[in-house]
Amino acid sequence: MVPAHPGGLGGPLLHSVGVASRANLRGGEPEKEPSVLGDDQQYKIKQYQSGKKLRFLLKAPEHLFGFEELHDAYPDASFITVSRDEKSWYESALVITHLFQQMFVDTLVNDTIAFTDRLNCGQRQSLEIAHDDTYSQNVLPIKFGSYLFTQTYDVIDQIAIHADLPWDDKKKERAKEVIKQRLSWKGKSTYNLDQFGLTKESIAERLGTVCKEVAK
Repeated sequence: MVPAHPGGLGGPLLHSVGVASRANLRGGEPEKEPSVLGDDQQYKIKQYQSGKKLRFLLKAPEHLFGFEELHDAYPDASFITVSRDEKSWYESALVITHLFQQMFVDTLVNDTIAFTDRLNCGQRQSLEIAHDDTYSQNVLPIKFGSYLFTQTYDVIDQIAIHADLPWDDKKKERAKEVIKQRLSWKGKSTYNLDQFGLTKESIAERLGTVCKEVAK
């Protein structure tokens, strides 16, 4: 089992890492409560057990380090992971993290880069756990990319079927209407990397080796 929160992962910035997982828990009481999961995840499990909630969404990767135990407790649960291409994610996370840090401390650029490196490597590890062939029947991996905005309905259809959501003709038509309205404003974000001394090319090269350095 990979330990939770590698490299100091955790804290308020995890909402921006670009990984989400939705679990549809349809099982009885687990034989034992997962010990790897954090307090927040264990609280959610207690909610499911009491019937208050059936599904949850977390835009952070650290709960996936408890995936093995969560799957053992709820073997018929369905999971959906949404992950973004690392190169485009890195640019976004780097800039957003730096802006957020500047609200509270006089942060150094190198510290922001090092923190983003650790976030990326933790995200990569957590997805490797969830995407292991052992769980292929339970997990639907969705790649966050341009197709998500050109084939949005098809993606939602996959999610609805996999998560066993209510999905009749009325809901399908409603989904098409909402997609048409919401995508009308969607633009492409660009990020200024000059202050970090990085380029798209150097980021791509960095991602090929950085996790080996972080693991040392």
